[in-house]
Amino acid sequence: MRRLVKTLFSWVCRRIDWLVSKGGLTCPQSCVALIRLDAIGDFILWIDSAKEYRRLYPSQKITLIANAAWADLAKQLPYWDEVWPVDIRHLGLGQPLRRWQLLRQISKGGFDTAIQPTFSRALMQGDSVIRATQARQRIGSVGDLAIDSATERITGNRWYTQLLPASTSPLMELQRNAEFISHLAGAPYQASLPQLPGLTTLPTPLKPKVPYFIVFPGGSWSGR
Repeated sequence: MRRLVKTLFSWVCRRIDWLVSKGGLTCPQSCVALIRLDAIGDFILWIDSAKEYRRLYPSQKITLIANAAWADLAKQLPYWDEVWPVDIRHLGLGQPLRRWQLLRQISKGGFDTAIQPTFSRALMQGDSVIRATQARQRIGSVGDLAIDSATERITGNRWYTQLLPASTSPLMELQRNAEFISHLAGAPYQASLPQLPGLTTLPTPLKPKVPYFIVFPGGSWSGR
């Protein structure tokens, strides 16, 4: 029974995606959409290469379509002109109306170029969003099958106009991001540790007297 319900919801969501993709663009502009819907740790590691998009698209408006969990942090960074928060729960199989509203809003963004640099793509999330943009250029990574099945990957691949190559060897996320930028820019890019700006001023008693870092295993765990 559970499998039948999941199959039904999946069919409904795919019909919603198809209907959205058939709608015409409104006010097409020379705009770039960057799509990152993964967790905050992946976002932090992406910041090192994220700054390169401003260099690659210096005269275009850049919109970051972001996981709402870290969108407020992204708004503090100068690498894009605006941030559109996405509650990824609204892309779930159980919320077809919210999915329709979200993808319909994205389809009206007037994007000329849409880029999803995520290596481990998800058909019902990032791939569906890039399809909804209806951008003239839709660029992604060939990726892997860590999330999607081979059949889902074949389906998702059709929604891109260009898939950039990626090494089949295991790579740290920093290196994977640098690899994507290198292929996109057509020039080697060397990964380095991301630098976050100071986002708040701590009261004097709370200011550390020496440099420090925080390790937070299980950051996505609901019990945090």
